[in-house]
Amino acid sequence: MHELGITEFWAKVELGTPDKCWLWQGILDPDGYGHFGKRGKAHRIAYELNIGKIPPGKILHHICFQCSCVNPAHLEMVTQREHFQRHIINSQQNPAAIAARATHCPQGHPYDLINTKFYKGMRYCRTCMRTIRKIQLKRKRLKLALEKPTIRGHAT
Repeated sequence: MHELGITEFWAKVELGTPDKCWLWQGILDPDGYGHFGKRGKAHRIAYELNIGKIPPGKILHHICFQCSCVNPAHLEMVTQREHFQRHIINSQQNPAAIAARATHCPQGHPYDLINTKFYKGMRYCRTCMRTIRKIQLKRKRLKLALEKPTIRGHAT
C-alpha cells in the first residue's frame, strides 16, 4: 500500500494506548468488521501493515472480541478451527459456554475441587450424583421387593 493509502487508513482509526481497542471509524459490515474500501477488512490491513503477511490457512482472531478493533496487539493469527473453538467457548448464547462459566450446579452445589467429578469431558456435581444414586437404589430395592414370589402369603 502506498504512503497516501496508509495515511488515509490510519485517519479512519480511533487510536488509543497499546492495551486499548483501536476502533475502526470507517465502513462496518453487518457483522461489525471494518472495511477499507475494496482493499479489504480493516483489521487484516492493520495487521499486515504492522506485523506482516497472513499466510494461507490462517486467519486473525480478535482476542478482545471487538470486531471493529484494528489494534495489531489484539489480533492473533490462528487456524479457522482454533478461531471457531474460541468463539464457541466465549459465545454468550452458546449452551456449552454458559455451562462452562457456571460456578454451581442447577441445585446450587458448588463446582469446586471436592464436589466436582470430570468424566468424558463433562463435569458433574458429586452431591447430586450421590442423591440420584440413592434414589435409583431405593427404586431398585422397591421393584425387587414387589417382584418377590410369595408362598402361602409370606415373602420368601
